[in-house]
Amino acid sequence: MNPGANVVGTPRLPINQGFVRTVLELLVAGADELRTKNSVTPGMREDHISQRLNAEMEILHQGSESDIVAWAMRPVRSTPSNPDDTYAVDFTFYANRFPRDQRWYLAVEAKRLRGRGRSLARQYVEDGVLRFVTGKYSRGHDHAIMLGYVVVGSVDRAVA
Repeated sequence: MNPGANVVGTPRLPINQGFVRTVLELLVAGADELRTKNSVTPGMREDHISQRLNAEMEILHQGSESDIVAWAMRPVRSTPSNPDDTYAVDFTFYANRFPRDQRWYLAVEAKRLRGRGRSLARQYVEDGVLRFVTGKYSRGHDHAIMLGYVVVGSVDRAVA
């Protein structure tokens, strides 16, 4: 990739920072529930952790007055110029806004990380971030979220 090339362009779908904060709060509250219930084991696959997180978020969101209308887990999308080029980000959040526009969403990509020993964490995170940078996960957006499931070891070590 040519670092001087304008791969993404100017974001055309600005997402309200308050909405981003609301999504982050829901993700953190759901993760706190998983931690409290000791629901995640070190050998658990990423998609199973996401399913459990999704279930906890649904319970937390039920009856709330949040501006999050809905979210989808692992929705399949395609590149507008190439409908056969499909991909799936882990979570897509939609806000209560008018007029409704399916292009307006907040993408969350999750990665299972180990906080000790050898790991593919760097590659996973860099690949995931690159999919945001190139516009594959959230074309034209000014916000997106990378979510790390640290299943073994410390968060500090996983970050390092």
